[in-house]
Amino acid sequence: MKAPIFLSVSILLLSQLPCQAKIGEAFATYRTKVAAKYRFRTQEAKGAQTYYRFAYPLTPDEEQRCPGFGTGITITVAGGKIVGQSMAVRLGDAYDESRAMASRRALDFILEAIGKAKSPSPTEDGQQLASIKNAIEQALISNPQNIQFPGFPQRAKLSCSATGDLLIAVLPPVQTAPPGSYMQ
Repeated sequence: MKAPIFLSVSILLLSQLPCQAKIGEAFATYRTKVAAKYRFRTQEAKGAQTYYRFAYPLTPDEEQRCPGFGTGITITVAGGKIVGQSMAVRLGDAYDESRAMASRRALDFILEAIGKAKSPSPTEDGQQLASIKNAIEQALISNPQNIQFPGFPQRAKLSCSATGDLLIAVLPPVQTAPPGSYMQ
């Protein structure tokens, strides 16, 4: 009888863990949280928005399993708040491993950006991962995909660049996007 109570409390606590970044969060808070996880690359101001670019480094095991794989993240900031996020994924030489790594990173990135906790249920996590993998496959054949989780107004767009890289953009709801921006 004690085990179900403990499990319920654990699930509740795990679902309340803060995400790394969330649209609307103060950028200074985000930057402090990711200092050890991502490598800062560049900062570029364009009008009222500033773009911060980070590299998402690979572990030695990931480098060995999937040579050529790479991930970069851009955080769009206006007024000190995160208003958009994007991730570019260069798929590596190992076809299946590249897609598996891209799917996991894309799902984690999207959940982080919208402020949704990762599901503690392996079944639900697997279903979400399979959906993201299908969306990635469609995006890579020039069929862009839009993803939105119930109860979360932000949306994610998966597409393919002209050079074949996977692009994932997490955008705020249209009504909160800066007027006249590409986010609308």
